[in-house]
Amino acid sequence: MFLLLSASTSGQAQPMLDGLNDIPVPADISWFPQTLGWKLLLFMAIAAIVYRCYLHLRRYVQNAYRRAALAKLQQLGNNPEQLALLPLLLRKTALYGFPRTDVTAHVGKEWALWLDNQCQGSQFAQHYTAQLAQLSYAESKTMADNEFRALKAHIAHWIKHHRGQYD
Repeated sequence: MFLLLSASTSGQAQPMLDGLNDIPVPADISWFPQTLGWKLLLFMAIAAIVYRCYLHLRRYVQNAYRRAALAKLQQLGNNPEQLALLPLLLRKTALYGFPRTDVTAHVGKEWALWLDNQCQGSQFAQHYTAQLAQLSYAESKTMADNEFRALKAHIAHWIKHHRGQYD
């Protein structure tokens, strides 16, 4: 090894290296598929991704009324003016998700049953029919704090999980 180094530094090996040519380097391998089948598969995969993004965006836009209703529900407090807005908020949310004729045809116990039919796990007919009627039509609108929190949580559950006309 020492001899090799000393020979290359002395300049004696230089004329021998001048006659050598560089080894040709092959072209870079293309990452783009060469056959039609792979191109079609790539196109179909991109089309599927674009379609899924479109569906996700459409669902996000269609559920804007749910986000707005939940934001409004969070703002409501346990005072008579705001208690009257709970059944109104529930009905307005239903009007966004369902045809008007389906929503406006129901009042009282029938309204509570309709709400239960639209959302799995909803129990308006069993527990909240009287409270919704009192909040909608009674002059004095008062409610205990624990009842208010339970009703508000149940309305939030219905807003999040009901299956509307386009779901």
